[in-house]
Amino acid sequence: METLAETISTINEATLKAIGTVQEQVLAFNREFAAALSKVELPSWLPAAEPTTNVPLDELTKQAFDFQAQRVAADKQFALDLVDIWTQSARKVATSPSPAK
Repeated sequence: METLAETISTINEATLKAIGTVQEQVLAFNREFAAALSKVELPSWLPAAEPTTNVPLDELTKQAFDFQAQRVAADKQFALDLVDIWTQSARKVATSPSPAK
């Protein structure tokens, strides 16, 4: 019989695979759609959209995910510290002698 930790690990792995599969499908769709749009010739009377500024979207995306990674690491440490505090507290309560009556 699997332990709770093994069950959660199995579920997490399956979830990651499912999310990866969906993301790959979304990427494939976007590649195909972008390729199809690049072949469409717009009428001359339709104004072409031009960016007003040179925004480094890839750099902004990296910064956003770096921040999220730092938050996840900090949250993980916070949760581990809480677990440590309460497991130590439980050990002390369990091992402390009972008061004599």
